[in-house]
Amino acid sequence: MALPPPPPQPTAAKQASSAIGEKSLDEDVAYIVTDKESAASKGASTPQEIALTSSTHQAQPSTERALLESKLSPGLLSRFDCWRKQAADCKTAPEGVIDVQLFLTEEPSGIVERLKALGLQVSQVRSKEKVVTGRLPLDKLTEIAKLEIVKFVSPPR
Repeated sequence: MALPPPPPQPTAAKQASSAIGEKSLDEDVAYIVTDKESAASKGASTPQEIALTSSTHQAQPSTERALLESKLSPGLLSRFDCWRKQAADCKTAPEGVIDVQLFLTEEPSGIVERLKALGLQVSQVRSKEKVVTGRLPLDKLTEIAKLEIVKFVSPPR
């Protein structure tokens, strides 16, 4: 019984086109370089400049929006977006105030006054569960989300 012939070797054109894809291997540093990083570093002449352009590109996702997406429930985020775009015409956030439930990283006793100063009208504090419930003006939601003690914000259950 004869063995099947080996597969044909890729042509030089196919090899070149596969190297032009989205990522390529920079063998000097053993790091996969994306096309964006490669384009950003074209003007850079030193390794420090290349590292700076690369790290700047990677740091961009840490925006206010990323923070909101990480700390707000999807339903609350959509209500916030509606209010931000339509303000008074937003039917999901009438009067620009919403009911929220804040899940905290530690007992709320020390932060309740600070939350009140940010506009939260506290209706319930459950110290054992590390939860504070209340009403909040939507324009203060970003400030609440920026607090390190606030782990997650959702509508009350």
